[in-house]
Amino acid sequence: MQLTIDRIDRRVINYKTFFDNYLKPEKPVILSGEKQYNPLLLEPDFIKAHYQIEEYRREGWFDSPLAKDDPHITIPPFIQETLKRHDVSLRPFPMRVFMQPKGHKTLAHFDGNSLSGFNWQIAGQKRWILVSPNTPLPCAPFAFFALVSIAFKVNPARHDFYDFTTRPGDILYLPRYWFHEVYSLKEKNININWVYTPTMPNRDSIIGRRECELLKLRKVFKPINRIMLDNFDEYGGNGITIVNNYTTEIRTRTGISRFFKEIAKLPKFIFLGKDLKLSARLFSQNNFNIH
Repeated sequence: MQLTIDRIDRRVINYKTFFDNYLKPEKPVILSGEKQYNPLLLEPDFIKAHYQIEEYRREGWFDSPLAKDDPHITIPPFIQETLKRHDVSLRPFPMRVFMQPKGHKTLAHFDGNSLSGFNWQIAGQKRWILVSPNTPLPCAPFAFFALVSIAFKVNPARHDFYDFTTRPGDILYLPRYWFHEVYSLKEKNININWVYTPTMPNRDSIIGRRECELLKLRKVFKPINRIMLDNFDEYGGNGITIVNNYTTEIRTRTGISRFFKEIAKLPKFIFLGKDLKLSARLFSQNNFNIH
């Protein structure tokens, strides 16, 4: 069914409340009113000059270092508090910069490497559709994008989901494993994103269990990593340490069973091949294509 996301003025919530009500239970929330950023971040030419570094280009964004010393970006305090926790792991480049024109759309996916994150709307507006990992979309085999057609619509009878819009000053907390599809609504849409991987697993959801089983498979049958979309040895920023944490209670036969469950999806994957390629192309095109 369709859910209503909590929207809270970040000036009236303390970190303990945020942790107890959202971070710990891994529940999405919008924290509004965060507008303490350099006005230059609203200028596409400035964004391109400082963050469009080709070696850090990804499918729909540019990676960046944490920016602790970046004079142009002040990381909001509760994000800083989260990123320095002992139970989170950071990648070498945990900040992402998005700048897309009106009409840009992501493919339905959850973030790989068990990433949770904070997405700060600097300019423009975005429509978000989030689907719970407890009532997930079907996953493509061995991947973290949805095995659905380009015309797919979320079914309220089958999926628990949010459908909302973020505006300048909004920060969305997006926990790991939530499928999301994002639409850029204005001529200029700029977002700063900080991501991290919790060091301990969450096996309470369907997608969380699947991820742990896939990691067990990848650990015991290393050749499978050749077809995966990420680097097993660098998983979540700490590689084998996180993998061990996530797989310690997963039996080897459960990991092997996951292999056959994923293989069973191949006929549908082939059938939807054209739609999936088109969705991926629409996601990657127009990255930073704003003048």
